[in-house]
Amino acid sequence: MIEFINFKQYIKYNSPYSWKSPLKIGLILIFIGYIIYILKELIIGFISFIFILIGSYYIYIAYTNWKNRIK
Repeated sequence: MIEFINFKQYIKYNSPYSWKSPLKIGLILIFIGYIIYILKELIIGFISFIFILIGSYYIYIAYTNWKNRIK
């Protein structure tokens, strides 16, 4: 038989687990949110770095074509 988690035991005022479980869940959720925020910043930074590299490469190509045309 499948047993479900009894969340009522964590909400009871006199229960010894009344503050530990919500504290752990809250800390885990904050940690997950912080990790997602950091990864988002890293992904955006990586994508912008790729665009900067591609743009620099095209500027280099334009410069070499311009230099070759002058000669």
